[in-house]
Amino acid sequence: MTPKRSPNCPHQLQVLNFQPTDVTPCAIVRLLGLTSPSRSLSCPDPEFITLTLKGTSRQLPARRRFKALLEVAEGRNDVILQFGCRRLEVRLDHVPPNSLFTVLPLYVICAGHSGEFQAPPTENCDPQSACRRIHLASKLLQTFTAEKLQETGLGRRTFTLEDRCHVFRSALPAEEARRMSQEALWTRIGTSSNSPPPPALTSRVPGRDIMRSPLRSQRRKYLAFLSCTRYDGLRFTSELTTHEDALKITEAYVALGGGGLALFGSASLHSWPEAFEEIAPRFLDATPIDPRHLLDDSCYRGTLGASFSTTLGAVLHELFHCFDLGHSRGGVMGRGFDQISRFYVCADEGEEAEGDRTPLERSCAVLLAYHRWLGGSAGAAREVSLVYDAHSGAVKATAGIRVVELRRREDQLIGRSWTFEGRVLRHFFQLPPEARLAPFLLVVEDNCGNILKQEAQ
Repeated sequence: MTPKRSPNCPHQLQVLNFQPTDVTPCAIVRLLGLTSPSRSLSCPDPEFITLTLKGTSRQLPARRRFKALLEVAEGRNDVILQFGCRRLEVRLDHVPPNSLFTVLPLYVICAGHSGEFQAPPTENCDPQSACRRIHLASKLLQTFTAEKLQETGLGRRTFTLEDRCHVFRSALPAEEARRMSQEALWTRIGTSSNSPPPPALTSRVPGRDIMRSPLRSQRRKYLAFLSCTRYDGLRFTSELTTHEDALKITEAYVALGGGGLALFGSASLHSWPEAFEEIAPRFLDATPIDPRHLLDDSCYRGTLGASFSTTLGAVLHELFHCFDLGHSRGGVMGRGFDQISRFYVCADEGEEAEGDRTPLERSCAVLLAYHRWLGGSAGAAREVSLVYDAHSGAVKATAGIRVVELRRREDQLIGRSWTFEGRVLRHFFQLPPEARLAPFLLVVEDNCGNILKQEAQ
């Protein structure tokens, strides 16, 4: 980064989260920065920060703390920021991740359904629009993943996203899908996997539609959305005051992730952006949701922007379950995912004092960083041993241990955890006796991204 300014200009401009040699795996980059006003009559404070990329300029509100989203091309990208007389040049090198293990977005159209998702008349709702919204949102989740790991000192690692969202036609009739539970939909649409299904499911059942199709692959995880979700606003009354009440009049609603599939309904897809330039305005959209016509899935905030934030955060939460993360008491693996918009945009001047509402538990971050789907599979092909001896309470891993978690069986809430992040690998770990007093689910990840899950007493 090259700062330039007039010798007499007191303005300050700084980018906090990128250094000159940094490389990003993400097509959407989040810049986080600071400005300082001049408080000088000779050099008044501007109202905007001007940001220029590829010859195109746009303006951001001149706040002390700013966030900017950029859509970058593969290779070198030169960004210029201007604040008063202060000019800052930032080089962003984009190298896409190239893992054999990928995430494939899907738009699932059930038999007998048009493929149009529920939306107000002003919104495009055809399958092509759905795919554009889903793929763009998937890129946003790539960015969140990379930046959160960077914040925790683990480097900008993220999942490899396939280059488009596929339309997948299911043999399941739409009317039948609308009578099914979330768990049944996940099972029917879903995928068999070496990993367990969502915590809400009590037993693993083989998937049907996806894993019997040409898209089948054990090296894919599927991020899928059902087109036929339907909210019946005609049944809405003032007595329906909770989110659970709203779901009672919503058909084919689903939000479950685990194993190889994260599956969602499409009732809030209309609140998502279809193009990059719509992202920030959509997050900040204060238009009220009319529950007589549309599902309000906004964590009781009641606006289209909050709907986008809550549902995008829910998708991230369930996708992270597919990456074997458990639940935490806060952050994105708790209910903090509702506030994911605050990661991408500044909502107001007072936001900075409120702190980060989307943190990752340390064990979650380390588990992600070494996961096969985030590039932690360099040695996964060689034979390794990863075992737990329930009698002695010892974990042994020939490839070295990175994460040990003890989770509550019924909901996979993380109770205790240990991480081993040094260059010198640890091949043996003894669980403390007091940690084994109650039943638990043991989750262990080794240095190659292999994962052991074992119920223990």
